[in-house]
Amino acid sequence: MPSQKDLFEVSGPTYLTYVNWNCPHHRRSVMASLVHGVYVLERDRQLNRQGPDARAPAWWRSFHFELQHALVDAADNSVFGAVYAFHPPPAHLLLHDPAAAATASRPQHRPDRVWLAGHSLGSAIAFLFNAPFVSAPMERIGDERVRQGIRVAASFVTAGVAAVLKKGNAEEEEAFAALARWVPHVFVNPADPISAEYVGYFDHRRRMERIGAGGVGRLATRSSVKDLLLGKEPLHLFPSAVLTVNRGPAPDFKAAHGIHQWWRHDLLLDCTEHYYYS
Repeated sequence: MPSQKDLFEVSGPTYLTYVNWNCPHHRRSVMASLVHGVYVLERDRQLNRQGPDARAPAWWRSFHFELQHALVDAADNSVFGAVYAFHPPPAHLLLHDPAAAATASRPQHRPDRVWLAGHSLGSAIAFLFNAPFVSAPMERIGDERVRQGIRVAASFVTAGVAAVLKKGNAEEEEAFAALARWVPHVFVNPADPISAEYVGYFDHRRRMERIGAGGVGRLATRSSVKDLLLGKEPLHLFPSAVLTVNRGPAPDFKAAHGIHQWWRHDLLLDCTEHYYYS
C-alpha cells in the first residue's frame, strides 16, 4: 500500500479546484505540489509503480500540467527533477539537486514563461522552500540582544576586511549586479534549523539600515556574495528576496522542514520584501 504522503487525494491541496495565478497562496501551493511530484516520481521508480499504479501524475495533472521529461541521474537512474509544461505554457523546471541546475536550466522557452522551484538542498533556484542556510544557527540563541550583537559585529568585521583587501574586479562586479537584480521567493519555517537563519539574516539587514549602518551591511553582503560567486561559500546569501515565513506551530523537525506545509490553506504567514540597493 502506498504511503499516504504519495497520494494527492489524501495529502495534496484538493481544495484548490481553481488556480488564480495572481494569488500568491495559489502559486505557492501549486509550486510546492509540483516539487513534491518529483519526490513521488522517484518513489514510483523505486517501487516500480507504473501505469495506473503510478502516484506521481496526480500531483501535476490536478493543475493542468504535463510531464515533459524527468531529469535522471546518469549514475544511479534516480529522478532528481522534472520539466513540466502548463497548457498553455509556461514551462516549469523543478529540481531537488542543485548540482543539476546549470545543465537543466537551459532555456527552451521565453524567459518570462519559465518558473524554477526546488526544496531543501535543491532549492537554490527561485521558489525556495526551506533552503539551507549553512551558518551558525543564530536563531537558536535565546537572548535576542546577544543575537543582534553577534550579527552587527559580524557585519562590521566582514565589511572591514572587504574594505582593507579591496577585493573585486569587473567580472565579479557584473556577476554581483546580476545576482542583486534576482529576487527569489524564499519560504522558511523558523522551527526548521536548516533554513531558520534566513529570518535573522534579513531582519539584521533591516536593523543595520535603521541604526544608520546600512552601508556597512550592504558591503558585508556584497563581500559575502562575491565569495559565493567565486565558489568560496555555499549558496545561501541572497542580496534580494521575497521572504515568506510560516509562523504556525510545527510539532517536529519533519513538519518544519517538509514540503507539505507550503500548500496548507490555514498557514500563518509573514511576507516581507528585501531589496539590495548599492
